[in-house]
Amino acid sequence: MKLNFIHKGAFLIAALAAVFWVGQNISRQVAEQPIEQLVKNPYSQIVLEAKSAVVYDPDENRILYSHNAYQPMPLASVTKIMTALAAYESASPWQEVVISQEDLAVEGDSGLRRDEHWQLADLIKFTLITSSNDGAAALAAASQTDFTVRMNELAATLGLEQTNFTNPTGLDYANGLPSSYGSAFDVAKLIGYTLANHPEILTATKEPSWSIVSDSSLNHVASNTNRLAGYLPGLFASKTGYTIAAGGNLAVAVDLGLREPVIVVVLGSSEEGRFRDVSKLLGATSQLFNNR
Repeated sequence: MKLNFIHKGAFLIAALAAVFWVGQNISRQVAEQPIEQLVKNPYSQIVLEAKSAVVYDPDENRILYSHNAYQPMPLASVTKIMTALAAYESASPWQEVVISQEDLAVEGDSGLRRDEHWQLADLIKFTLITSSNDGAAALAAASQTDFTVRMNELAATLGLEQTNFTNPTGLDYANGLPSSYGSAFDVAKLIGYTLANHPEILTATKEPSWSIVSDSSLNHVASNTNRLAGYLPGLFASKTGYTIAAGGNLAVAVDLGLREPVIVVVLGSSEEGRFRDVSKLLGATSQLFNNR
């Protein structure tokens, strides 16, 4: 009887030791998991209209969220970010640009006038905030080079592997086919490079509106095509795009309290849905950072 009691006691001790070992092992495994795996993924319940999207941290060169982020998509007027960058890196910011009748013949009217004189840097800002096709055409013409070749060379230099440009505006061809392609990740990298090297050309795009007087003494009040401007604290930069072929595109760079921008790009959404998509992704990203 005593022997049986000893056997039972030994068995109980062994069982408790096994439970303790398993518990310790599980605790060790959990402790070794990245912090993102210990909290609920804030992106898991998000439903987007966009066909492609990315949330990118350029400071750490890290993708926080990805949905078809490497898929080439029609860029529409998001193209103008590269138009602005290529023009800025190819000439002096103070170079004179004269608006021609050919520039004004491009689709749309942003208020530019024939023979109006601009400084290049000011016209870049005006073109980006208003998404002016006339302005983009004038910037390309002022370069006196094959401008789309320059755009594609710069894209290759920056490692934008899914990107190709055929005009400076991003407008669809007359047959309805899109003109310029790129992935959401490529757009995020392009914005990251521009913010790191030439942030001044994007400053106007964080404002709801922006006033400028051209060198011809004509006053322009430029309204931002990004309706979220003015409602996003910490907005660094933004660019919209919309055509029938592309759908709704939107790219933003926002400081969520880290003193560094997080870049959100959505492509292939709807005209209204792009704003909802970006808002959802920014909310989830803010939650991700707050959970850390």
